[in-house]
Amino acid sequence: MNDVTVGTVRTVAPAVAGAVAAWLLKQGVDIDPTVLQLVVFPAFVGLYYRLVRLAEGRWPWVGVLLGVAKTPSYAKG
Repeated sequence: MNDVTVGTVRTVAPAVAGAVAAWLLKQGVDIDPTVLQLVVFPAFVGLYYRLVRLAEGRWPWVGVLLGVAKTPSYAKG
């Protein structure tokens, strides 16, 4: 898998996790959809990404939670 694909997958995976979390919250909690979309979803995506990246520093296999257990490396150019 090339670096651009790896970077793309690792960007989309937290968004999917955020969408799933938002859907789960919506199932049991009465939250205004606007608040859910503008606050809860982005906050969860950011938190998810940060926690996985921190854990990945210690346990590289955890990167799979970002879609690919490999960090992209971009060539300067």
